[in-house]
Amino acid sequence: MLKKSWQNDKLLEKISLKRVVLFNLYISLSTIFFGIISLIPILFLRLQTTAKLYWAGLLVLFSIFFILSPAALIILVSVLLSVEVFFLLETRKFSLFLNIFISSLVATIFLYSSFFLFKDYEFFIKLLEQVEEFRQKFLKHITPKELVQLLSQLPSLIIISFSFLLFFSLRLISFFKSSYTDAMAKKLSLNIFSTKSYLMQLKKRSFNFSTPSWVVWIFILSLILAFVDTTLPIVFKTLGINVLNICFSFYFLQGLGIVTDVLMLLKAKKITKNLIYILSFIYLFSFISVLGFLDYWFNFRKKIKIYKMINKNTPS
Repeated sequence: MLKKSWQNDKLLEKISLKRVVLFNLYISLSTIFFGIISLIPILFLRLQTTAKLYWAGLLVLFSIFFILSPAALIILVSVLLSVEVFFLLETRKFSLFLNIFISSLVATIFLYSSFFLFKDYEFFIKLLEQVEEFRQKFLKHITPKELVQLLSQLPSLIIISFSFLLFFSLRLISFFKSSYTDAMAKKLSLNIFSTKSYLMQLKKRSFNFSTPSWVVWIFILSLILAFVDTTLPIVFKTLGINVLNICFSFYFLQGLGIVTDVLMLLKAKKITKNLIYILSFIYLFSFISVLGFLDYWFNFRKKIKIYKMINKNTPS
């Protein structure tokens, strides 16, 4: 039973501009950093080399990350796990959304398991000390209660980071040119994901990314759990916030596809596109996420496609 209905002042307090910017910056920076140093090289080895070169390259990466720190090595293993799970699911012909989400969830569970398994080890104690120093330096104005609220969203932030890492790295890799046909890949002991046809299909799927229709109802339910005061235990509120974050992020990817279609329709220059993409991450994340959410009812892409066809068939 609901005790209170929506209250705009409390809602605005919970979603302050500072938290929105921090949230967006976290996703942007983690995607760029970990994508460059781990996921993109792994995907390149996975898609562009033979099995022997793939494992040799991984051995080099493992050595480098081990020298950096054991914690970095665990992150590398989790990234590798997400890649292997993703391509395993790809052979099952599931949707891109489901493959990315499940892969990210598996990688996140591995990270958490590693943390609890090695929580008494010296390097994790040092890591926690560094986190505390970071909090004292940059988050000293945040109250302990607010810090707990932010930490309670950590599971969804990690899942989102892995999801964005996979999505944008796969999109980047899909632009790589491949001259391998299915027959050539089989002859050279390459996997089917190294072929020209797969990379072309992957590019198309990434640009036409969409969430399944049933995600809308999960989104609405998580919205109620997160922001409507109920008699349910606090764990349900925490669950609602985490699920809401994940849904919002996947709707951002869908909304970004709509923005891309509009930019192509307007024949925007490459520099203009890149600028808009950067602004989308930092300032327009919420707007584009809402755009992706509304696409379920308004089907903006279909309207854009119809508009293109009408203009193409209309004599100038």
